[in-house]
Amino acid sequence: MFIALYLTVCLDITHRATCTNLPVIDNTQDTTITIERCMGIEGAASSMKFWQNNIGLHDKFKYGGWACRVGNKKAPDNGGA
Repeated sequence: MFIALYLTVCLDITHRATCTNLPVIDNTQDTTITIERCMGIEGAASSMKFWQNNIGLHDKFKYGGWACRVGNKKAPDNGGA
């Protein structure tokens, strides 16, 4: 099963239509990731660390949280989750 963690960034945090998801990590990069870890404290911490390490995002976007994607195979690398 494929599991991926995404950072959610928004132009306007009050309008979810302005948000997009950026890939952070998946279980092809970290084989210890599980859906429970992705949806829990570790997912939150990983997405926040990614946000903090990518200062260029701060100029345009607001932190909107994180999302997890579960599937049978890796999703296309288009940033959507």
